[in-house]
Amino acid sequence: MSPTYYDTIASSYDELYQEEQLAKIVIIKQQLQGKLNPKTTILDVGCGSYFADWQGIVTGIDPSNALLKQAAKKGIKIVFGVAENLPFKDK
Repeated sequence: MSPTYYDTIASSYDELYQEEQLAKIVIIKQQLQGKLNPKTTILDVGCGSYFADWQGIVTGIDPSNALLKQAAKKGIKIVFGVAENLPFKDK
C-alpha cells in the first residue's frame, strides 16, 4: 500500500496535532468518566501516534504504518486499517 499523507508527516505529527487531539480526548474522557477501568477493552479508531492513555486494554487502528509504529512504542496493540472497513468480526 502506498504511504498516506500521515505517513509523510509522521515525524512531525505530535507537534502538528497533539494540542487538537488532547482537547478532543478531554471531552471524550469526561463523557466516559466512571465507565473505564484497567480491564475495559477499548478500540481507538484513528489512533495516530496515540495520545489518549485510556487506561484499559487498548487496540489502536490507523491507516498510517508510520503512526502505528509510534503508537506501538506506547504499549498498545496496533492494527492497520480504516474506520470505514474495520478488520474485526462482529460480536
